[in-house]
Amino acid sequence: MYGLIQKIILPLLKLFFIVKKNSEAWDRRFPVKYKKSDRSIWFHAASVGEVNAVKPLINRIIKESGFPVFMTVMTETGFKVASETEGLTDVLLFPFDSIAGLKKIVRAKNPLLLLIAETEIWPGMIDTAYRNNIPVVICNARLTEKSLNSYRKINFIVKKIFPKIKEVLAQSEIDCDHFKTLGLKNVINAGNLKFNLEMPEKNREKLRQKYGFSKDDKIIVWGCSRPGEEKLILPFIEKHEELKFVIVPRHLERIDDVKFIFKDHDFDLLSKGAGKRILIVDQMGVLTDFYALSDINIIGGSFYDFGGHNPLESAYFGVPSVMGNYHYACKDTVSILKQYEGICVSDKDKLYYDLENLLNNPAKASALGLNGKKAMEENKDSLDIHIEELQKYWHNSDDREVLC
Repeated sequence: MYGLIQKIILPLLKLFFIVKKNSEAWDRRFPVKYKKSDRSIWFHAASVGEVNAVKPLINRIIKESGFPVFMTVMTETGFKVASETEGLTDVLLFPFDSIAGLKKIVRAKNPLLLLIAETEIWPGMIDTAYRNNIPVVICNARLTEKSLNSYRKINFIVKKIFPKIKEVLAQSEIDCDHFKTLGLKNVINAGNLKFNLEMPEKNREKLRQKYGFSKDDKIIVWGCSRPGEEKLILPFIEKHEELKFVIVPRHLERIDDVKFIFKDHDFDLLSKGAGKRILIVDQMGVLTDFYALSDINIIGGSFYDFGGHNPLESAYFGVPSVMGNYHYACKDTVSILKQYEGICVSDKDKLYYDLENLLNNPAKASALGLNGKKAMEENKDSLDIHIEELQKYWHNSDDREVLC
């Protein structure tokens, strides 16, 4: 059934790329041949967030296994970040789960292990690995209630694919239970790798200078904003003329919508320059710069039902973070930050009050940021647990021949 679906969808996808005059992007996903390598370890991730989360794991595996590591990624932005990741021998755009494309990768790279980040589960990829005796392990695995219900609806695929997964290293006990509900047996609570964030040091003053802010500016950043959220900040903008604001939409195709929301206010687009009260960021890959230079960070996708985005990138810089009540996609990290009093959980009705409270209580805001940083420092054991579980795969690897 899945093979038949592929035969229908892949030609349509190719036609879409051609119509959009983007056949070059298609060719990057389906090259004539891949660069060959010796026995290697294969990582797969969806996009920027997943790539960043597994960077510390990649570095440790390279040091401890002695095998080259390459990565496949689904998105162009993920490809860019992965390409800048030190130690990877190759970064490939994922060939949309095409069996033919995946076989090409296996023949060229001869992987001894496939590590999948979080929940990027593709039947063709898992089946290709299984047929070639390549153990499949899901790292930093998470499965929300919503995703669990979605998998239940395609149980005919789950029954065929999930038994081919060797091991799941889950982010929490809740994730463990969800995976076990789907029939997976070898599931371990390994903690969340996102607490092991590795990012370059960022100089706050230099970043402010780079983006047109002064060292004395009070700046509020809304990261990964989703539809409906930008309007929530308007009353605050109208009251506080002394503040500056940075809006970083999650999806760049929404830039025109965001510009319309702020049409009656003084704003710049990052691509055009900076200096006005409101900066709308219309470039990818710079969110952490703005989190680092900010005085208060608002984590988007959490004030309406989008599940929330990663608050740890903000906590990493010790900046006070405010998040909405819709954070089920990252509830475990939010729960840990709350235990440390390292995040303010708000909602669309309380946001104005919560921001006022932080602005009027600098000591409280500072403590919130420092507590978030402390939570990051004290929850780094996930990386060691992952390595302890994974090392058996490269220690027990053999020179088996690729079958496909």
